Formats: sequence, C-alpha cells, structure tokens
Amino acid sequence: MSSESEPNVEGILVDDHTLISKKEMQNTLEQRGYGEMRQDKFFLKPFESLYFLFYKKLSLSKGKRKLPLMTWYKSVMTLTGMR
Repeated sequence: MSSESEPNVEGILVDDHTLISKKEMQNTLEQRGYGEMRQDKFFLKPFESLYFLFYKKLSLSKGKRKLPLMTWYKSVMTLTGMR
C-alpha cells in the first residue's frame, strides 16, 4: 500500500503508544489492519506511529504540544530504555 492512500491521523502520545480518540478514524485504521483496542481505547503501536509520522500522515501531540518525528523518537527511546 502506498503512503498516499493512507489516512491523515490525529493522536495523543501515551507512554510509547499513540491514542486515537476519534471513532471514525479508529474504524478506518482498524479496517486497514492498524492499531489495537486496549481497555476500551484504540492505540497505534510505536512502529505504526513511526510509519505515519515518517510520511507526515500523523499529527501527534503530548499535552498541548505537537510532536515532530525526532521528538517522538527521543521520547520513545527514553521510555523503552534504548537510549
């Protein structure tokens, strides 16, 4: 699948996963094989978030701050102890 056909996604960084709160977006992503439900919430896995960020298809925030790719990467590496 090409990145052009991927949807534009909005999410919130929670630990190292991306929370997707809009039900319509959750359905679209789930139909395409992305994400998973955990405790009644829909999350993208880190590698899925990386994919969408790389192709500029994910608008990611933490609190009120937007996170660019490198800020997200550093945050996830710190959380997973890989840094």
